[in-house]
Order: sequence, then structure tokens, then C-alpha cells
Amino acid sequence: SRALHHSAAGAFIAGFVLGLADRHQDNMLLVGPRRDIFVHIDFGYVAGARPWFDANLLPIPERFYRCLTASGKWDEFLNDCVFAFTILQANRAALIAIAQTFVK
Repeated sequence: SRALHHSAAGAFIAGFVLGLADRHQDNMLLVGPRRDIFVHIDFGYVAGARPWFDANLLPIPERFYRCLTASGKWDEFLNDCVFAFTILQANRAALIAIAQTFVK
């Protein structure tokens, strides 16, 4: 679904930007009435803290990848991830200013 597609792209890019580690299928969840919203769970490793073992920095589960490729949606998903990252990059000054209000 589009909801799953968009929420997964947002979650993966947000996880990458926040430096989430220990990302694997047990730390990812589908929620909502139709189970079509992708979310990360278990935030034990964040902001660059990493366990001695770890997944890739942008860990997309193999099953999710296979579903996207089988449906012909992989390229669209990658484009959405790049688009999301580009928006965050373009607005980094404002995002940093917001984040700094929580650090004080």
C-alpha cells in the first residue's frame, strides 16, 4: 500500500539520520488497523551508539526488498527515500535549531 511505502521510506531515513543501530526485523513493526504503517521499535542504540554486531546503516529487510522488487516498486521506494533525505538536508539548519532546544 502507499501508506506502507511512505511510512517505510520515512522510517528508514529517520532511522538513518538519528543514527539508530541494531536494526533488524525484530526491531521493526507494522501497525495500524490494516498493518500498513511501518515503525521502528527498540531504541537501545541511538545517535551513533552501536552494539559490537550490527546491521547496515540503512537496513532494509530482505523480505521487504523482495516484495518491492516483485511488485516493481523498488526504484520508486529508493526515489522516495532519496527525496525524503533531500528534504531533510535542505532544512538541516531549522532541524538543528529545533534539536538544540531539547539539549539545553
